[in-house]
Amino acid sequence: GAAAVSGILAYPDAAALPVAPDLAVIATDADGVAPALHDLAARGTFAAVCLTPAPGLLAAGRAAGVRVAGPSAFGLIVPGLGLNASTAHLQPRLGRVALVSQSAALCRSVLDWAEPNGVGFSYVVGTGGNADIGFGLVLDWLSRDAETGAILLDIRGITDRRRFLSAARAAARLRPVVAI
Repeated sequence: GAAAVSGILAYPDAAALPVAPDLAVIATDADGVAPALHDLAARGTFAAVCLTPAPGLLAAGRAAGVRVAGPSAFGLIVPGLGLNASTAHLQPRLGRVALVSQSAALCRSVLDWAEPNGVGFSYVVGTGGNADIGFGLVLDWLSRDAETGAILLDIRGITDRRRFLSAARAAARLRPVVAI
């Protein structure tokens, strides 16, 4: 059965889900991440955000066939869809700026600043450890998103330099890209 947590339904495992979600949020201990990814794939869910530390996340995701942001990811917010699959304590307003960072603390700080200053977002993506989904993949997506006018990057480390540079060049041809 499902348990209500702050108005959100939480399920004990993938088998208890009434339907296969398009995106799963994994908030379990490190030992539970790989089995959760396999269970999600068996249900037909092939995208996840891993909020917790999880050594070996890339291998576990690949073995299960699930693309995963993390480990220790802030998550994903898409205001245009009302989606908040993150550790954020508020839902940002809709805007044309995409924020991509590895740091959950930076994402929360920017959102705290943005709300009283009237700044909105098309996407907020916190990749965490970039084990699987990193800056290159996110930039590829954002460069083709009609709702994104500018892209802000907070980079702590890049795992696939070639993919990042290729994606950054392509995105910068279409819209402003600011990287710190």
